[in-house]
Amino acid sequence: VLNLLIGATTPPFGVLLFIMMDIAKISFAQMVRAMLPFYLPLVAALLVVTFWPGLVLLVPRLVGG
Repeated sequence: VLNLLIGATTPPFGVLLFIMMDIAKISFAQMVRAMLPFYLPLVAALLVVTFWPGLVLLVPRLVGG
């Protein structure tokens, strides 16, 4: 899901960028600039989920037993 979100919000084929751009009535360049601060945390979260699955699954293991 994280990988799909990153792909859907990354130019040049970011489908979600075009949808958000139309809703907000702003240009594509403004939309990309507004999204720039979010790319680093998204990629960092994707790396954590990919390379440290034990860290991500810690809470479900504690709750589920």
